[in-house]
Amino acid sequence: MAYNDLITIQSVTETRNAYGEVVEAWVAYDTVWADIDTLSGSEGFSADQYVYADTKRFTIHYEEGKNVTSKMRISYDSGYYYITSVAHRDRLRTELVATERDNK
Repeated sequence: MAYNDLITIQSVTETRNAYGEVVEAWVAYDTVWADIDTLSGSEGFSADQYVYADTKRFTIHYEEGKNVTSKMRISYDSGYYYITSVAHRDRLRTELVATERDNK
């Protein structure tokens, strides 16, 4: 398994804007090397808009104390992949399945 792609795992946090309103902001949680496999992709029209979904498996080295969850997302190749599952395999690697969705 080759870990050739650099990804950034992001977590969401709450902050306040200039008006004092609470807003969500994504911040870097960890930047790691990953092995990436495409699992599926789809495209079409919904409500007269072009939409697509791209699902990938990101395999990273397992790190004790890192708590990656499905409330996080992955920044990779100018896109954002929202994590749908996290599986720890043999305490050597962690598999993250994530989907990028976009309306154009």
